[in-house]
This record gives sequence, structure tokens and C-alpha cells, in this order.
Amino acid sequence: MSDRAYRIVLLQGLTFATVGSWLVGGWLLHHFHPVFPESQAGYLIATAIMSLCVLSIWRKYVRWTGLRSTCTAALTALMFVQLFIWKPIWGAGQCAVEEQVSGGQAIGIPGIWCAACCALWWAGNSLSEKTAQRRINMSSDAVRLALGASLVPFLPGLVLFTFGTIGAFDLVDSLPATIWLTLEIASVTGVIVWWLIWRCKVEWTRRRQLQTILLAALVLLSAAIVFVPTDATYWGDQKTSELIQTIVNSVPFFAATLWFGGSAYLWRSSGPTFDLSSMQSPMNYGAVVACPQCSYNLTGLREVRCPECGWASTVDDIVNRSLAEQFALFGGSV
Repeated sequence: MSDRAYRIVLLQGLTFATVGSWLVGGWLLHHFHPVFPESQAGYLIATAIMSLCVLSIWRKYVRWTGLRSTCTAALTALMFVQLFIWKPIWGAGQCAVEEQVSGGQAIGIPGIWCAACCALWWAGNSLSEKTAQRRINMSSDAVRLALGASLVPFLPGLVLFTFGTIGAFDLVDSLPATIWLTLEIASVTGVIVWWLIWRCKVEWTRRRQLQTILLAALVLLSAAIVFVPTDATYWGDQKTSELIQTIVNSVPFFAATLWFGGSAYLWRSSGPTFDLSSMQSPMNYGAVVACPQCSYNLTGLREVRCPECGWASTVDDIVNRSLAEQFALFGGSV
């Protein structure tokens, strides 16, 4: 497993850690500082842990400049400001509706923050030859996976925010129609954003285009499951009614699984496309062979020891590191 893949796996673990910290940390903060409602306290703790972990995971893969550091700090500050203010964008005079809108903002904005940070840190750099002159760089696939991870908090937040907004303005009369419109908006957003992230990496054929369209249509149509009646009087007994209700509630989650998993299956490459002969020699890059500890250029040295920091290794380790970096630049690894 490459270092980038390892860090992407950490992001998956972070999802569960964030939910756990939201439940436990929110209660603790509310208990010791009752000024915060428990829901607000939970979002504060979860957002703090999420942002700190994301920054820790990717900090070595960001070429920090004054502008990037300032913009990252500003984005992070704005994310926390809305949590401390804890006010919905628009009020409805109904506490339940305003709580839904505020909760949707609190869940969705961290997803926007993750996507904005990805764009700020790596936009235009993932395939640039200048990245080869640094020890650590981000492959294009790793950037896309990190950007796609921002959908994890964003889509649930969008569902909650949309549901509260529809209720605030009484846009739809019935509850099933409200739920359907909420799920449809989230589904369309997820499908379009995921396609935009990966469309340049897919070898499009007529068959693959048709399969993708059919898959997207199936996912979008799945939201209509909310119109299936679940009342016991319709199905004849309570157990059957509960089973139908459980199926209806689970379909949106299976639809998301179908889209992300199915699209990955449809868009996968037919075979390895990396050609070792296409790699340029280290001499063409200048500083490809660098110290993993301090990035000092090791090209031309007679021993595998960094004169800058004292780091030492073996020849095969240095060669493997160099090949791995060039392999990533050509899209062969995350």
C-alpha cells in the first residue's frame, strides 16, 4: 500500500471517529459548558476533530505557501464561526425546522471545507512536472479520491438542510413528496459531482456511456420508493408493514452504494496502462531522488546517506522510492 493510499484509508476511519466524537464529545462539552446546546456541542467537537485530522493526514502533501496557509486558516475559521453563531441561513419560526437547517449547515459545510481545501492545495499541481522536484507529491487519483471524500459529510448535510428548507418555506404539501424531493436533490448532486471528479480519468466508450446513464437513472429513480405505502391497513398486518417501512428507509443508502460502487466498476481500466519504458530518467527531472526526511537532492552522491540530515538507507530502497514517485506521476498509483 502506497503512503497516499494509506492516508486515504485513514480518511475512511476518520468518518467513524467523527460520528463517535459527535456523540460522546458533544455530551461532555454540554455537560461541562451548558451554554452550548448538546447538538451544537456535538457538531463543534466533531468538526474540530475532523479538521485537525484532515490537516494532519495531508499536511506533508501540501506545498505550504503564505497564500495557501492564510486561505486554509480563513476557511477553517469561517467553518467554526457558523458553528458558534448556530443560526440557520433563514428562519421559519419553528424550532424543529430551524434545528434541521442548522444541523444541515453544520454537517454540509465541513464537506465544502474539504472540497475547498483540495482545490486550494492541489488544483493544477497534481500533474505538473514541478511536483516531481519535490519528495512528496499528490497523484491525480489521490487528489480525486480526497475530493470525493468531501461528499461523505456534504451529502447528509445537504439532505438535512434541504428537508428543513422545504419545510421552512412550505414548498411541498405532503411529507412523502418532501422526502422524495430532498433525496432527489442529494442524488442529483452526488451523481453530477462524482462524474465531474472522474470523467477525465475514464476511457469513455459508447457502451460505457450508456451503462453510466442507465446506472444514474436507476439511482435517481430510487428516490420514488418513498411513495410506496407502508400503512398496516394497506398490507394487512403490522409485521409486513414494518418490513416495507424498513426497506423504504434503506433504499437511499443502497442507492448511494450502487452509484459509487457501480460507477467504480464501470469506469475501471481494462488493464494496467503504466509502461515502465515511458518513464523519463531521473536526470530529466533534476531532483527526483531526494531524501525522504528533508527532501535534500541525493542525485550523484557516492553513498546512500543524506549530508543534510544524516538519514541513511539502502540503494534498492532509494530506487524503489524514486520509481514509486514517477509511477504516481504517470497515474499508476494513488
